[in-house]
Parts: sequence; structure tokens; C-alpha cells
Amino acid sequence: MGAVANAASLMQDPTWKSWVTAASAFTAVAVYTEATNTPDHDARLRLALDVLTSPDFVTQRLIAICSTTVAIANAGPTPVTAHENLLIARVAEVWTTLAKTTYPAP
Repeated sequence: MGAVANAASLMQDPTWKSWVTAASAFTAVAVYTEATNTPDHDARLRLALDVLTSPDFVTQRLIAICSTTVAIANAGPTPVTAHENLLIARVAEVWTTLAKTTYPAP
């Protein structure tokens, strides 16, 4: 299978959904304890608090983002082949962008 087919498979996989939810919780905990002078901390923290109180808060958006990340999609069509390390890294990488689009500055 190619990258697009792999991404489509991941997007429909219930185990992948659980993994994405868990990866967002990992990132939320890290953001919750980060230094307050971290760039965009307020938006990052707001997203973290929403994820910690409602773990599925950004799951659907992250499924689309992570499944279509070339490195993840090229790795394979299942969570095991896509690798949790790639997933956790990608969620952390897009956290600020996701926070800023969820809570745009006034």
C-alpha cells in the first residue's frame, strides 16, 4: 500500500484513535508543566487543560493531521507499523499550531 492508502487505513482504525488520544494526553501533561515563558504558552496551556478534562477534545483533528504526515503514512497502515514514537513526536510538533487555531488571539 502507498502513503494515501496507509493514511486512509489509519484514519479508520479504532486502535489508532486510542493511540492519538493517548498521545494528546502525553503532550497535554508536558505542556501543563512547561515554563510559563514558553512561546504561545497561554494558548498551549488552554488546549492542554481542555484535553486533560476531555481527552477526545482534539482527537479527530489529530487523527487527520497525524495520519497524513508523510513519515507516519509511509511507515505503514496500522498503529504498530506507524510507530508510537512518530505519533508522539508529531502531536508535540503540531501542538502550538493546533492551540493557536483553536484559540486565535483577539
